[in-house]
Amino acid sequence: MDPLPLHIRLIAASAELQAILAQALYEAGFQLLPSPSVEQADLVVLGGTLPAVEALAACQQAHQAGLPVLLAATSDDEAARGVAAGADEYVIVPCSRQELALRVQLALRHSAQVRSPLIVGDLSLDLARHHATAAGQPLPLTATEFRLLSCLVANVGRMVPWQQLLREAWLVEGSQGGRQMVKTGVYRLRRKLRHSAVAILTVRGAGYMLTPGRAA
Repeated sequence: MDPLPLHIRLIAASAELQAILAQALYEAGFQLLPSPSVEQADLVVLGGTLPAVEALAACQQAHQAGLPVLLAATSDDEAARGVAAGADEYVIVPCSRQELALRVQLALRHSAQVRSPLIVGDLSLDLARHHATAAGQPLPLTATEFRLLSCLVANVGRMVPWQQLLREAWLVEGSQGGRQMVKTGVYRLRRKLRHSAVAILTVRGAGYMLTPGRAA
């Protein structure tokens, strides 16, 4: 199988790691083409050892250009930090060629899915830029609040279990006190949406549901 031409922007903490990632991508079947800037790339691959501030800046720049970010992490902790910084997909390295190729394809698919904003009532979410507005005004959301709202909007009109919200917004599985974390997060989100024409309803003991229209 011939390598697939793909403009990949590699951002790593060291030249050594960058070379390792470039070789791994080539062996997975991707031909890395020169990409001097994020704007000319198809995908950004981020080394998980980057400092948090640099990772956040890289993700923001990529999303502003409408590009997905694949994080190459060496541990679950690195993966959690990278996703919190804005990475769209991650892979734990070292990994098989098949796994790396799959994660690249998933990241590219994510990019295709998020080009159009999600709209419910007067609420609009631009997943590519990690930007939200309500009634045309920017919503000042934290990264966790944005992920929480994104999950609710993607399932508008359907109840989302609190366990799923915990996993997708806080990036943890069933932690102690997880239900209270979600409850507090929803409370804060409701306050920021109080002037919007959407409502977050509580399904007692089960989860939450976002609907068009103000809460009664």
